[in-house]
Amino acid sequence: MAAAVNVALVDGDGLAAFGQAVPRGPERAHLARVVVRPDARGRGLGRALVEVVLARAAAAGFRRVTLYVCSDNVVATRLYTRLGFVRADPPPEDPPLPDVWFMQRSAGRQDGRT
Repeated sequence: MAAAVNVALVDGDGLAAFGQAVPRGPERAHLARVVVRPDARGRGLGRALVEVVLARAAAAGFRRVTLYVCSDNVVATRLYTRLGFVRADPPPEDPPLPDVWFMQRSAGRQDGRT
């Protein structure tokens, strides 16, 4: 099984964003610990970060990426939806959580290119 995918984005003030995709089986990676430094928000770093994590997850052999997002986190939900994630039922090994949505998408590009 592939190792976790870790991505850090750095700007002139240091660490600006961090995220990772951790293995949840041979074909699924789970997006976790997505954080953008508060003063770096609104510059597209969240999108860039997740796009890099998705590309590296696909390169590592993962076919699907999943995540949990708080249902009231409008900014994150909008970002994930724009990146092709859709709400889904969590798999049996991931019990449902109250007020949290499970989302997923393929690890590869969503525009049909590889």
